[in-house]
Amino acid sequence: MDFDKFLKKLQDASLSKKDFTNLTGIGDNLVKGWATKRQGRKTQPWVESWLNLYINNKEKDIAIKILKN
Repeated sequence: MDFDKFLKKLQDASLSKKDFTNLTGIGDNLVKGWATKRQGRKTQPWVESWLNLYINNKEKDIAIKILKN
């Protein structure tokens, strides 16, 4: 995934880069490395699916909470 798309997905998930690193257990320097031209401004392959699942689960949690009330 392109780094700019990664930043947008983080925003969609209401996560900061720090939140993301804490939840995934990866280092801050790895995320910083994704932003470099040397790395092609690309994330690792698993990041997009992880963020998609996080967003979907968050939406489901919100819906369940609303239905319970």
